[in-house]
Amino acid sequence: MKPAVKWTLLAVAAALVVAGGMRLMAARKAQATAAASAAASAKAQTLVELAPTDVVTAQVVGKTTNEFFRMMRVTLDRSSPAIVPNLPVLAPDGVVGTTLKVAGDTVDVRLVADAGAGVDVIVQRTEARGFVRGTGDERAYSCNVEYLKRTDEVDIGDVLVTSGVGLRFPKGIPVCTVTKVTKRDFGVYQQVGCAPTVDFSRLDEVLVVLGARDVIPPPAKDSKAP
Repeated sequence: MKPAVKWTLLAVAAALVVAGGMRLMAARKAQATAAASAAASAKAQTLVELAPTDVVTAQVVGKTTNEFFRMMRVTLDRSSPAIVPNLPVLAPDGVVGTTLKVAGDTVDVRLVADAGAGVDVIVQRTEARGFVRGTGDERAYSCNVEYLKRTDEVDIGDVLVTSGVGLRFPKGIPVCTVTKVTKRDFGVYQQVGCAPTVDFSRLDEVLVVLGARDVIPPPAKDSKAP
């Protein structure tokens, strides 16, 4: 075979390889785009399913992590006069926290891991009741569970969900996963640590809840009471 013909054939083969590679890359890009679109749709659907009544979606624009606060700043996708402090904020994986400060379309959210945050919960598996309080640890998003009695059954890996008590969070939303259990031989309560079910480091969209359903109503006042 003449050198010129050989090099021509090699050039054609190389072109075919490059073209095939580009087609493969285009196909993979199309698949990735379709997968991203499907993931976005699934995420939106999950957020909608979490919605108790009226809700507003919001985009995460910043986070504050220091020894005093565990906060997140979000921008609302639509304005609403109903956005006020102390509203539930959720994500597909569970409870994010509560609204703290509102300035137009910008809202500061107190994360559930903040030392000033608290959520009434039950152990999903056993329905033992406790209260999740953030540690405020600047090195990790973590919480402690208060008021779980020594006789209550709880193990590492148990999921804690909102109880609905207090008329703040809808009932049954994941809050934390138990990471540590210390049962002492004395005292009324056991020591339990947990990690939020929401990965705050990857969070980019949240849901602000304007109303609530499936909550436990406050006890009726005794008409005989003075």
